[in-house]
Amino acid sequence: MQKTAGTLLLLLMVLMLTFTGCKKKDKPMVDINSIRTDGSHDDRYIFREEIEKEKARAHRSGDPGFK
Repeated sequence: MQKTAGTLLLLLMVLMLTFTGCKKKDKPMVDINSIRTDGSHDDRYIFREEIEKEKARAHRSGDPGFK
């Protein structure tokens, strides 16, 4: 009985240490192409996908393409 309790206690401690261990935190990263030589950021590059979507939407809704 004592051997089983000791083994269970050891197993619980190992599991507790495993789940409460240090986790790597993500650092906020900026794409190197968005930084200008003077140190400022080019927001157009950061939001380039959204800008392209808006241009596509404007192009589609602008002219119906038939007359």
